[in-house]
Amino acid sequence: FAGNAGTSGVYECGTWLQLVATPFDDYHFVEWSDGNVDSVRMIEVNEDATYIAYFADNCEEYANWPVVVLYDWLLMVNVTAINQMGYYISPANVTWYRVVGEPDDVNYDSMLIGKGQSGKKVDRMSRELTLRCEDSLDGIFTAIYDAFVYKNQIERPYTDSIKIAIGEGNLTLFSTELAVAKDPIKVEKTVQTIQRRLGYSVYETLLEALCHFDEERASVVLGYLVRAFGSGHSIADHLSDPYVMRVMELARKVNNEIDKFYGFLRFEEVGDTDSRTGAVLLAQVEPKCNLVPLMMDHFADRFPNENFIIYDNNRKLAVVHEKLHACVLVEGQELEIPESRPDYFVELWKQYYATMEIKPRHNERCQNTLMPKWYRKHMTEHQV
Repeated sequence: FAGNAGTSGVYECGTWLQLVATPFDDYHFVEWSDGNVDSVRMIEVNEDATYIAYFADNCEEYANWPVVVLYDWLLMVNVTAINQMGYYISPANVTWYRVVGEPDDVNYDSMLIGKGQSGKKVDRMSRELTLRCEDSLDGIFTAIYDAFVYKNQIERPYTDSIKIAIGEGNLTLFSTELAVAKDPIKVEKTVQTIQRRLGYSVYETLLEALCHFDEERASVVLGYLVRAFGSGHSIADHLSDPYVMRVMELARKVNNEIDKFYGFLRFEEVGDTDSRTGAVLLAQVEPKCNLVPLMMDHFADRFPNENFIIYDNNRKLAVVHEKLHACVLVEGQELEIPESRPDYFVELWKQYYATMEIKPRHNERCQNTLMPKWYRKHMTEHQV
């Protein structure tokens, strides 16, 4: 026996009774057979009923750990150790649960209760976990890696309780939030695992979805991967699943935009042709989606013998290509654009564009459909 819940008896209908579950040493109360978690409760007698109190041991193998926490909803406390560290916690307000993990995985600093404050009872599985990462592909892949680490520590069936928030934002309600720092090793492991287990085509689809501007794209891709690792390469056929369908929609929208930019991107020659590196071809873009990482290989194949830069003004992200070398992504750098020199071919192209139209057939609506105005900001033929 692990505790005492009183004795049975016969009572008149309408009588109110107090039930008290008292655990023995080294045990704690878990819940009643009807799911109630209050060790002391009042019930009204209306019919024949049986109430069973469930107890569990206090996990003695972890007794030397001062604080053990997982997701902020599994808590285990050594009251003596906490008191010795100058913190106060009331044993009556502590719920004990077995915790999966090692002491090194726990951030004690963020979980210690402040001096003079009483500990709060933690409701098991009552809160979701939100991982907040920086707004970059590497940051998102790192968060996906950490999300699977936490997911694998959950003993119950996983119900999409882990979310990924991108960039700075307000704290989420009813969810524990953890910050994720970008880690190149985790990024490489995540990418290699996706390519090895699901194939490169699935990886490309996920990469395109992550380049969308949707704020929930990382959580959507996480949900997709949870299902994909169970289904394998056939995951793309499960369009009835909302996560799979959403990933496909995000990837399709990114593909539609990048297809436009393949035709609308304009390079201009900047720099000194007499310098060691010579002139550089520069293209500025302001896309809605993060297209630079997706476009760089396309233009590297088209212009292998050219030095060029494609710069995203919105995200401060540039791809730099040195002739006959691989492209390099540069983040967070403000681009100092050299003054462009007069170019006869630029003026010739503008004149050609202005005079090639058949005026009687001018159709502004059709032109706006095929070439929306927001694409034209950096197009040579629309520069004044």
